[in-house]
Amino acid sequence: MAGGIYATAVPCLKCAERADRIYEGLEDDYYRCSACDYEFGIDWASAGAPLKPCWPISEAEVTERRSWAAHVFGTRSGPNADRASV
Repeated sequence: MAGGIYATAVPCLKCAERADRIYEGLEDDYYRCSACDYEFGIDWASAGAPLKPCWPISEAEVTERRSWAAHVFGTRSGPNADRASV
């Protein structure tokens, strides 16, 4: 139960839309975005499970996350260009 009940949905790392948990592990969870199909993992072991729901997020957080994603994904090239190390 890595992220727990407040981590069933989180913002997508690539587009900031809703990503639903597809696998729940002991220390990390895996998610798939409902908008862009991006899959990613979150390691909850170091910071612990969230204390409040991760979704929905505010419009300000959407803007900030999309800006960050454009910087990370917009500068990558090669066979794993759509995968970020975060």
